[in-house]
Amino acid sequence: MFKPIKGGTSIIVGEGFNCHLPPPPDKSEIINYGLPIEEQYWKREPIPKWYLERSLEEEYKQVQDQELILRGKKKIMFVDPMCERYRRREWRRRIWGVHIMINGELIYLTGHHYWYLTYCKFDHKENDGYPFYYRFSRDNFYIRQWCEENPKSMGYLFIASRGTGKTSEEIACITNRATMLHNHRAALQSNDFEVGAKGVLIQAKTVPLFNALPKFFKPEFAHGTNTQTELVFRRRSIRGQGSLNLEFGPDVELISTIFAVAPGEKVLDKETLGDVLEDEVGKVNPKMVADVYVRHETNLKTVFRNHRKIGVLRKTTTVEEMNEGGDECHKLWKDSDMKILDGNGFTTSKIHRHLISSLDTDTSLENYIDAKGKNYGPACDKYGNVNREIANIKIQNDFDALKSDLKKLGSRMRKSPRNETEAFIKDQSKSIFNVMLLSDRLEKIRNHMVKPPYVRGNLFWLKDKFGPVWWERDDHAGRFNWAWFPEEFSMIKEPDKAKVLNNFGEEWGYDMKGFSRKMKFPKNDHLFRIGSDPIKYSKTKDPRASKAAMHGFRLYDGMADYGKEKKDWTSHNFIFEYVNRPEDPETTFEDAAMACIFLGCKLLPERNVPSLNNYFETNGLEKFLAYPKDFVSSTVDLQITSDDAGYASTSEVIDYYTRRLIAFINTHIHRMPFDNTIEDWLNFDSTNPTKSDATVSSGFTLVHAEKITEMEQQPEGELSEWFNTYDNSSVNGIFAHQQENQ
Repeated sequence: MFKPIKGGTSIIVGEGFNCHLPPPPDKSEIINYGLPIEEQYWKREPIPKWYLERSLEEEYKQVQDQELILRGKKKIMFVDPMCERYRRREWRRRIWGVHIMINGELIYLTGHHYWYLTYCKFDHKENDGYPFYYRFSRDNFYIRQWCEENPKSMGYLFIASRGTGKTSEEIACITNRATMLHNHRAALQSNDFEVGAKGVLIQAKTVPLFNALPKFFKPEFAHGTNTQTELVFRRRSIRGQGSLNLEFGPDVELISTIFAVAPGEKVLDKETLGDVLEDEVGKVNPKMVADVYVRHETNLKTVFRNHRKIGVLRKTTTVEEMNEGGDECHKLWKDSDMKILDGNGFTTSKIHRHLISSLDTDTSLENYIDAKGKNYGPACDKYGNVNREIANIKIQNDFDALKSDLKKLGSRMRKSPRNETEAFIKDQSKSIFNVMLLSDRLEKIRNHMVKPPYVRGNLFWLKDKFGPVWWERDDHAGRFNWAWFPEEFSMIKEPDKAKVLNNFGEEWGYDMKGFSRKMKFPKNDHLFRIGSDPIKYSKTKDPRASKAAMHGFRLYDGMADYGKEKKDWTSHNFIFEYVNRPEDPETTFEDAAMACIFLGCKLLPERNVPSLNNYFETNGLEKFLAYPKDFVSSTVDLQITSDDAGYASTSEVIDYYTRRLIAFINTHIHRMPFDNTIEDWLNFDSTNPTKSDATVSSGFTLVHAEKITEMEQQPEGELSEWFNTYDNSSVNGIFAHQQENQ
């Protein structure tokens, strides 16, 4: 499944898993081959009656033969040839999988999938307890097999709505391996021990499954038929004379186990395991039970030793409450993106992720009739194919009924997610921003656009430092995300001839310390504004804890957007995003200086950390800083008596910029190009803004955008007091003061 197979084919499923399928076998080995297309669907084949009858006779003869063999009168035990052919066929299918014709299409079922459909009895009442075939389930098993075979994948994280069978499928895979492999140990974890791991995973699922297996798939076992916490696959110990003839070892027993464990972070520390199931990882309360990300680091060591894969981590969940495990699960999800790999080919978490969309899991065979009486037909057909359009209509109607209660709507979305955004949508009661608007925009940017609405790159000095600046694209190491450039950017060939960009001047003046020096000043403050949230490097040791943030904003341009509806504006929007933490703080300061010079505008910093201000003032760039006194003529009247650039993050300032963000989100979110900032808005906590660098920076940017462009200072007194003026009322003009003396 992971490596190409000679003569086979390939298929892309899920988030980009390239699964390699084996070539089709002889026609006689293909299930449903030769049947009419309308009859080509999955039908579980129970163990035939003839086998049950003949196997009983076979067992009777084997008991007799065993006595003869012990007495040395016979060397070979009787085996029914028909029964043996049947058993061998089922073992081949269990190990290597099988091909089947479904609705005219040749489908490959993995060994796990065939085992699950044929031999794993759960709670499907319509099918005598056995599961049905669905296409989305087929894809799930492909991804599982891909992760099992991939040496760079230590497992996977599956997220889906309730009732999709994800937990049962995992139990099937684990039981299949534990009842077939020697010395295989599998641990089962849930969000609690008594009800989850012990009650559901062991007693309600694993035990009934094992008890219902046919004898030819049951290894020797030492547990009872109603074991509480573990299944042990080894020979029972026997006392007395019978023990003399009892053999032990790998030829007659597996010595494998499946056991339930508590949900703690260090429970499996120092264990060596072949399988670890972590069920409901999105419902584990991080404060009361365990932080699932911390637990992941512990469990990872049980299947990955000395840089060698020895087992598989299997994680499944439905996310319900973000503050009760959802946030930690989301961190694990983001670190499991197969598109982001380290130099060794691993994801950050060393596992892979897959979302089972609720658009693919509506298995209702009944016709769907909406409230208006329109009949759409069934959402799922007998071949296991789900109609995504019908499923989407049903889900959307369900969501629309709750649109007036955003908290309930968010909870419903997490339980039936169509996409990643809905799976981890924030609780509206925990956010001051409109979660639905932000989530919808985030989903469109990340999943419905061919490419991001911005490019990644860096600014650089054209010649001398603090001189003209230009842009270069860098998709790998770029620190800026840039969404809009003036038209001249793509038209001019010589950057130093730009008229809008690098529009700044120089003049002699006095700096903040009273020294006379040549100072640069911006000329585009009527076009652009920048806001930033700098960081103090010496205070933050964890590079994930805080980042320097900066945003550029294009003010409303009547030449471009006059007469247009707001939804069609191209101006009055963020044009660049900078959320980064270079190793050298000088890099951040220099990036800020280059951004100001490139756009020719001022920057409004959050001044709780004065290092950025100091850098600008030291290098003659203080006129590129915005001061509270600059806002006197605008609606912003905060800290106007301060002589320092920027604002301190007081409660009044936080309240002011959050109100500006709310207004922008409610009116212009559909035009916001930066998904990282949107995600930061979703996570923003106004009581602890230090964790939301992009939110603070973008908020300061919007406050800066409200500043009215400074008017040139008018001289006091009459003009005649400063200059000689002419009286042109007669034929010959004379100085006014001369007229007064006449």
